[in-house]
Amino acid sequence: MSTDLHTRYVTSADGTRIAYTRKGSGPAVVLVDGALCYRRAGITPLLLDPLSEHFTVYAYDRRGRDESGNTAPYSLDREIEDLRAVAAATGETPFVCGFSSGAALTMHALADGLPVRGAALYEAPYTVVDDNDRVPPADCLTTLERMVAQDRRGEAVRYFMATLIGMPGVVVTAMKLVMRTMWRNTTAVAHTLPHDIGLLNRSRFRAPAEVSARIGAPTTVLHGERTAPALRKAAVALAGQIPGARLVVVPKAKHYVKPDVLVPALLDIFVEDKHYA
Repeated sequence: MSTDLHTRYVTSADGTRIAYTRKGSGPAVVLVDGALCYRRAGITPLLLDPLSEHFTVYAYDRRGRDESGNTAPYSLDREIEDLRAVAAATGETPFVCGFSSGAALTMHALADGLPVRGAALYEAPYTVVDDNDRVPPADCLTTLERMVAQDRRGEAVRYFMATLIGMPGVVVTAMKLVMRTMWRNTTAVAHTLPHDIGLLNRSRFRAPAEVSARIGAPTTVLHGERTAPALRKAAVALAGQIPGARLVVVPKAKHYVKPDVLVPALLDIFVEDKHYA
């Protein structure tokens, strides 16, 4: 796991300073994290070293997280501008890879015309509603906003994990008691949860066909072989909505994907596959 971040900064359109790390050589790849994740926590620190053996990797702290600024008021447009600024900092037309709600953010940026060489979207957490699917509570965004306003960070994280993701409460409690560093990392950015949930709630958590239809960049939608059925269905739906997109199943992977299975998949997509030529 990489700990030497070599922090750099880029200024977004509204003047907010966005922190990022550049590592490796080869084609540029920008990583876009999901909820509660940033350069020091989640998938990014695990991916940075193995991916940098093949690419110049740009990992950044999304607005409001760790070393990046948090200029108010928040909006999706500002997050898209942040991603544009990081992409421009690569000095080329990069690949971009988004994870979970970061994949949803990437979708909106692509629909807004973000110039990329190609995109990979890993398990954007939308729903395809049928009799078996559970949609988050209608008041989930206001509930999180209230918890954040009252600085009830731990409660916000628990609500997100247990109520919205569906993680068993005993697992969340065990994480808090045993995985203390991870718990501190997540609660430190709990105030950004309404950003991610607000993004997904724009379409009531349903795969947003009107956004997908505006994506013109070569795009691959990925899901793990062992991930939850709802996320697999969402990936299939998105791949069908995005013009020319393909669907890739990552062997042995779940939602929290491990580098040893994801890196070969990204190499195949970004380097070997003529879809991005």
